[in-house]
Amino acid sequence: MVLLSTVHASNNRIASTLPKGLVAVFVGATSGIGEYTLKHFVQKASSPRVYLVGRSQEAGNRIVAECQALNPEGSISFAQADVGLLRGVDEVCRVIKKRESTLNILFMTQGSLTAKFATDEDLRLSTSLHYYSRMRFIVNLLPLLENAPGLRRVVGVFAGGMEGEIHSDDLQAWKLKGVARRSHISAMLTLGLERMACQAPSVSFIHEFPGLVHTAAVDHWPGVVGVIVRLVVFLFGRFLCVSREEGSPVEGELTPIAGTAGASGGGVYSLGWNGENGGPKSEKALMDLRVAGMDKKLKAHTEAEFQRVTGRPLI
Repeated sequence: MVLLSTVHASNNRIASTLPKGLVAVFVGATSGIGEYTLKHFVQKASSPRVYLVGRSQEAGNRIVAECQALNPEGSISFAQADVGLLRGVDEVCRVIKKRESTLNILFMTQGSLTAKFATDEDLRLSTSLHYYSRMRFIVNLLPLLENAPGLRRVVGVFAGGMEGEIHSDDLQAWKLKGVARRSHISAMLTLGLERMACQAPSVSFIHEFPGLVHTAAVDHWPGVVGVIVRLVVFLFGRFLCVSREEGSPVEGELTPIAGTAGASGGGVYSLGWNGENGGPKSEKALMDLRVAGMDKKLKAHTEAEFQRVTGRPLI
């Protein structure tokens, strides 16, 4: 288990060990874990250039003002976009690529617990936010990440270490519920990151599960499950919930752990709330999927959806 004090100590060295002017894109950071992490990054980094991508102009304006107060030397820009749509992803990536030639950090937390309907691109919104949108951001911005000196990192916050069976007859997870849906999407995201790592071995990819953090998403969790979760948080939150500070570490110079392919020091890492990998169960699930050729099937499916929706593999 990675100690919080170790992460804090590492974060406090960011300004002295990493160069000035780090470029970062935070997607879905207008609330919750994304917002907390963005503010920590802005506070710790030296003269960062940050793009905050989200739907709410009001929330974006508020967070930009708060970040500028935290670090007047930083440059914080809000880009309004509906990232549940691949066309929306392409539009905001086009703007970023016009302004920047390098990118150090791509941090993605976009998602929804209530989005059970299809977008006008014929994708289930919740699955689009957790998988398709994130893969599209990576594909579009990967050249900038590869161009970056030093730090080159992609972080996707969802359910790292909880990978399970992928249902090839229902990739958008229309019929799946609860744990089955979470394991399905988690495995899709990790395999997708592995595919990106093959294309860009100099970039590190992290799929993270931050634990139960009391955010607005918990307060608005729908249905009976939401009522139960809120009751548990109310009664036992001080024992079960991960704090905002612990749920939003920015950097860690720690002993390397094994990635999803077994190596350390690069590639893809699927991490739980304690900073450790998913263990034997997750590793076996991913291995079984690779042996069954699911990684190749998922690649073909994703590229076909990108082509169908946007008419091109990338912008």
